[in-house]
Formats: sequence, structure tokens, C-alpha cells
Amino acid sequence: MRSAKGETAILNLGFRNANLKTANSHSSYLACQGAVRNDGYFKSIFQRHRDNGKSYKEAIVAVMNRFIHVLYAIWRDNRPYSPLTPT
Repeated sequence: MRSAKGETAILNLGFRNANLKTANSHSSYLACQGAVRNDGYFKSIFQRHRDNGKSYKEAIVAVMNRFIHVLYAIWRDNRPYSPLTPT
């Protein structure tokens, strides 16, 4: 890649990776907000943390952690998601 003066520009790949991390975190955050609204299992995790005095964001981050564990288990066992607590 050349700059306006004809010199070779240096790409900052670490910065691009930081943006990718931010994008993944944001998409996980949005996915967990939807899971809290529509899934009884994640809603119960969220509500338990809220009842324990956690802020909204702290409770969503706790749901994100469980969400990632559930996604990994789905991938590892190669089976569809089935809620653990029916609502």
C-alpha cells in the first residue's frame, strides 16, 4: 500500500484485530439481549443476577458467559439447543 508521497504505508494489524474483538463482543451482547427477552433459561439467569444487586450490564455479561458455554456445548455435542428450564 502506498501513501500520498509514494512511501510504503505500515498497516496496524493489531488495531484491526481490536476492532474485530469489539464487533464480536457487540454481536454477543445483542444476541444475549435477545436471549434474555425470548428464552426462559437465559431470562432466569439474568433475573437472578439482577435480584442479587447486579447492574443491567453486569447481568447481561453473566448471561453472555453462560451463552458462550451453551454454544460451545451445542457445537461439541453436535445437537440442537433445547432449553434447560421450560417457560
